[in-house]
Amino acid sequence: MRPRTPIPVVLLLCAAQIAGAQSTPPASSATACAAPPAAEPGVNGRTRTLFAVAELGHQAPDTARVYAMFLLDELQRAFTLPTPLGFTAWTEDSTEPDVALPVLAAEAMVVVRADGQVKQVALTQTSLLRSVDTAFEAALRTAAQSEWMPKPSGLRVGEDLTLFIALTFEPTTKWPGTTTLKWLGDSLALARRAVAHPLVRLQLPGARFSARAHAKPSRSASPKYPRHLAAADKGGEVRIEFVVGGNGRAVPGTVRLIGATDRGFADAVFASVNKLRFSPAQIGGCPVPSLVRQAFEFTIRRQ
Repeated sequence: MRPRTPIPVVLLLCAAQIAGAQSTPPASSATACAAPPAAEPGVNGRTRTLFAVAELGHQAPDTARVYAMFLLDELQRAFTLPTPLGFTAWTEDSTEPDVALPVLAAEAMVVVRADGQVKQVALTQTSLLRSVDTAFEAALRTAAQSEWMPKPSGLRVGEDLTLFIALTFEPTTKWPGTTTLKWLGDSLALARRAVAHPLVRLQLPGARFSARAHAKPSRSASPKYPRHLAAADKGGEVRIEFVVGGNGRAVPGTVRLIGATDRGFADAVFASVNKLRFSPAQIGGCPVPSLVRQAFEFTIRRQ
């Protein structure tokens, strides 16, 4: 009997635009779509809390949670949200899916030596608002250098400590049909050893999506299956979030890793994001940037 031949396959599991859809007449002209959409009359806004969420790097011990708690407390003291805010991307209201709300999401990586010296602070996901990114990064650096911060070595952290600090209106990441990311296990440990801390309350304007963003698989290039993982007959999953611009492509700098079962799979997905194509979301018939969450499954099929 001939042995079955393994074929590495990458499957797109979902492209969930975090927004509802309604039928709205298209804009009458290109000029009508030139300006960013404003709050829609008759659609109530929402009051939301902006959280800072600290996630432990995959090599950090659980005792680093204490350091993360101190860091977020100092961040709250140092961070001032710039005003006014000119939101540029939209997402769905978690309590009323047909209502669209502005997105404010950013992430930075903080690396601290065991003796407490700050080794690196770098933005890893942009909010698309330069004033917010600048204020966030500066406040995070100030917080990490605060005299009130404990030394990681005192928390039994003997090597460089890496934390990922995110700004988000939703401190827990949920996917359609699920409540947590339990499927991740602990192979990359992003599932999720996290600490959340409220920063500020905001009144967000509301609008309605006239169309959801949706993927165009036939026009998108799939991630390349890592050779060493295919040779090891290993499959896995990756989930990311990013902003899809009005041109139907991922906006550079907005991609954030939600979870992955292997770093090699995550690297492959990140390398292919710029080859994904979407029909963009619309508000009032005009294309708008919107937050999208995408999942990829790497499987070995045999035939």
